[in-house]
Amino acid sequence: MLYNNRLYPHPVLGIGDDVTGLIEVELRVSSSGKEIEIAPSFKIINEALQNLIEKKQAMFVSHIYCRGTMYRDVFKSEKNINDAIKVASHKLNGEVEIDFFICANESIASYSSKEFNPDYSGYSFSVDKGDILAYAGKGKFFANKSPEELKSISAL
Repeated sequence: MLYNNRLYPHPVLGIGDDVTGLIEVELRVSSSGKEIEIAPSFKIINEALQNLIEKKQAMFVSHIYCRGTMYRDVFKSEKNINDAIKVASHKLNGEVEIDFFICANESIASYSSKEFNPDYSGYSFSVDKGDILAYAGKGKFFANKSPEELKSISAL
């Protein structure tokens, strides 16, 4: 999905110049045959969001989507370097996309920050649980199947 071309009712780090700071993700993917391990490592430079994460009011989110199998799942973590996400290899085939976020873990009645663009000076926003507070971009990898897994099964 395209998240960076959307309009949000509150400032979002990583979308335009709404919020100063930085959010990046380093993605490592490996396969053990039966499982694919996906290990995102978030880097964030934004005091307000770091405080929300420390208070467990926000968390790191990885949204995985595979068009080849229609697999879709969301993985949440309170840590910026979370344990590897393990997905059974039969659930993924071909191109797999992952979007990375920081989302609200609970409703925040008065979300404001000195790191907001000066246009938002003096404003606060109501944020619902699950709302996107930061977008770190998209990752992509290919989950290719071995020839044995692609053999057709004859009908009886």
